Amino acid sequence: GGQIGGTFERPEQVTVRIWPTPNRMYTVLGSINGYPVDFIVDTGATLVSMSGREARRLGIDYRVIGKPSQSSTASGIA
Repeated sequence: GGQIGGTFERPEQVTVRIWPTPNRMYTVLGSINGYPVDFIVDTGATLVSMSGREARRLGIDYRVIGKPSQSSTASGIA
């Protein structure tokens, strides 16, 4: 048998607190392809979605790798 060398360092843990918006949704600012994006945080979500307009702004050709759909949240259709 052989050996593989390497080291492991536990990544720094960071706690981020987010507060609900007036309509009780949780949002955070992030980025996709270097562009700022407002994300809705939904820990029970099974899908990730965005509008066609947002995809074009971010340089994502959703027509090649995505499919049209609607997302429904407790606050309504997004």
